[in-house]
Amino acid sequence: MIRALFSYVRRATTCDRLPRRSSGGQAQRLTVDEVDRILLGLPELERAVYLNHRNGGLSYATIAGRLGITTADVEQIMQQAYYHLICGFREIEIERAR
Repeated sequence: MIRALFSYVRRATTCDRLPRRSSGGQAQRLTVDEVDRILLGLPELERAVYLNHRNGGLSYATIAGRLGITTADVEQIMQQAYYHLICGFREIEIERAR
């Protein structure tokens, strides 16, 4: 899943400045508390859009209609949410390495 998130976000960001796990490193599962912390760290609109799509199974068009925004806005917000989730994953990796 993390690889899919990385490939989804293709632009250079400040998150890219965070150290990365070495290519030989094994990904560890996140705890429920870690996932909650990452999700609660998302801006409110990003969290709402992300959870409605990923957990609620709603289409971008349905989310857009419910929130009174365009489908293009939903796409952009999802990209931002993925970016922030990746940053959260990396921050946890850094904490674990300490």
